[in-house]
Amino acid sequence: SDGTFLLWVMIGTKSLQRIRIKMSRTVYVDSRVELEQGMIGSLLFVKRVEKHLPHQKSSFALYEVSMPEFLYRSSNWIEQLKPKDSTLVVNTENLNRMFESVYEMGTPLLLRAVMHLGSVCRPGKDKDAKTGKVYDLSELSPVSRPHEGEYLHTQLTYRRIFLYENLNQKKKTGLVGLFVMDGGSGDRAQTVGGSSLDLSRPQASANRSFAMNSTCYFWVVKPGGKKVQKNITARQCEGMFRQLLTQLQDLAAGDVDGEEEGGNPSEYSCLSLDSNCVVSSLIYVKDEGGALAGADDILKSYLQSNNGPTILLSNTTKPQPQFRKLVPSCNSFPLVPLAFPPGPAHNPSS
Repeated sequence: SDGTFLLWVMIGTKSLQRIRIKMSRTVYVDSRVELEQGMIGSLLFVKRVEKHLPHQKSSFALYEVSMPEFLYRSSNWIEQLKPKDSTLVVNTENLNRMFESVYEMGTPLLLRAVMHLGSVCRPGKDKDAKTGKVYDLSELSPVSRPHEGEYLHTQLTYRRIFLYENLNQKKKTGLVGLFVMDGGSGDRAQTVGGSSLDLSRPQASANRSFAMNSTCYFWVVKPGGKKVQKNITARQCEGMFRQLLTQLQDLAAGDVDGEEEGGNPSEYSCLSLDSNCVVSSLIYVKDEGGALAGADDILKSYLQSNNGPTILLSNTTKPQPQFRKLVPSCNSFPLVPLAFPPGPAHNPSS
């Protein structure tokens, strides 16, 4: 990482925007000589500080040094420090004589950003909102008590897409599925009896009230692609979805009985048996490239249709950086990786 991170931010209740933040790296230098303070060149910022060092070690003169991530990784930043005594020059030969120690917190930059920003933030009071520019982390401040009261509150309007990918690298077979959920949250939420139903809050919905409708696209990966025997059809897939709904309702009914005896209610009890899964396409392809390219085309078409803020949830066997390269359209969504269910059927290594 070069120290720049991408943030997805909900502005108001209906606008999802991407902004970038720039993270500087901060280290502490225990110096045996006094150093110039302030901006050193165009990249280093040096400031004298008082800090407690590890193991109660005493310091000669402790300086806080901030710099871009790329400069920190180059390892030659310390040679750019300037002693107050102009006769002294910092170089590789006298580093040990001029500097006692260098300390770095070891906190990942992403964790630092999350700890600083929290879940709700805003530009500082003296900073204007930027369009297409990069914020320094110090230009954003957390909102500890937002008016809405919670993160991703019920007034936010957004949709969801679920992408499933499970490919067996040894057998060269697998499945890629894309589920475009109907409705959503906020203004897109379902309304039953004057009440809005939000899938992210199933406990707030009455039994069998939530219709989990979706449009689905499947790519079956089998050597031979379109030439192989097709042992499943789109109609059969829709039938499997109805069977799954019935099984979930049976499970929820058992949990309701347990609730009456002091157990917890099931999250599935809100699902309606009238939920409808429309399989728009079922395509056999010869390799994973064809399947992932097909999913990318559907996502690209979705983006061009201006469907508003949408979160992409994914189950994938691939590391996220690799997955983003194979399905580049996912970079235009907030991507939320989900864990695979337990069991050997979903184990990528099996």
